[in-house]
Amino acid sequence: MIKYKKAPSLFLLYFLCTLTGCMYYSMAGSIPSHINSIAIPIVENQTAEFGMSESVTENLLTKFNEENILRVTDEDQATSVLRGIITRVSDAPYTFTKQEAVTEYRFTIHMDVEWYDVRDDKVLMKKNFSGWGAYGLSGDISTDGIDNDGDGLIDGDDNDDDGDDDGDDPQQVVCHHHDHPDHHHDHGPDHDDDDTSSVHKDGFFVKPTLLVDVTSDMKIAREEVFGPVLSILQWDDEDEMIDIANGLDVGLTASIWTESLDTAMRLTGKIEAGYVWVNDSSDHYLGAPFGGMKSSGQGREECLEELLAYTEAKTVTIVQKNRS
Repeated sequence: MIKYKKAPSLFLLYFLCTLTGCMYYSMAGSIPSHINSIAIPIVENQTAEFGMSESVTENLLTKFNEENILRVTDEDQATSVLRGIITRVSDAPYTFTKQEAVTEYRFTIHMDVEWYDVRDDKVLMKKNFSGWGAYGLSGDISTDGIDNDGDGLIDGDDNDDDGDDDGDDPQQVVCHHHDHPDHHHDHGPDHDDDDTSSVHKDGFFVKPTLLVDVTSDMKIAREEVFGPVLSILQWDDEDEMIDIANGLDVGLTASIWTESLDTAMRLTGKIEAGYVWVNDSSDHYLGAPFGGMKSSGQGREECLEELLAYTEAKTVTIVQKNRS
């Protein structure tokens, strides 16, 4: 049983031990025979959480030194290199009282890890690790009344609040990992690869799609789709068409296609959009303000107004009395 007097700093210490242990056990069962040493450069931190690089790196070095399966050495002497990138960290309220007061917080960390074989010049493992833990306001996880490691046991009934029971499953549910989509590991014919990321290893793509028989109350007609998807809505008169177009809570751009200049001028005045093309779409012109109406856009871009947004207007009035 490990006790901590304050959170989150000491809680973070045990949490990082758990996360780095998860990484270690993912590697321990697949070490090639020619690899006998490892270098662990300082972990890159892409978040604003101060001190995470040093803490995670120190815990990784401690774990490998304790297990002593691979000799920890400098990068120019090692037969393998372990690199890590902390991509996301969150520390947010987790549970509340009926009066909406916070009773515990949930700390979550996401980290990309790559294990590299120096001799064979190949990546042995490339995974994303994520872990979380809950801590209360008291800072003592052994008496905080919280299931800190998600195993269904609390305080006196839980001999491993830190998620490590020294058994076959060192991490229980607080640590998870999955292969990167661009790194496939061959588990052999008797092992089913349940990594769902391999299903979409080439990415998520939608071919140019044209939707017909769409009505104005459908979700596809009311929300922006950032993809090659076009919905066709039919209308009987001009006013109905304007009502459909302006009935949305967004209004970034619009295109009007017509051979009549009178129709073009009339409709551009009615359409609630920040940028309206006539017989064109998507082209931007130097100095022409680009931005939306309602919930679309953030001010105006690509114009003088964008530069003025970074300035503050100041008015100075000086009244000087005539001196006789």
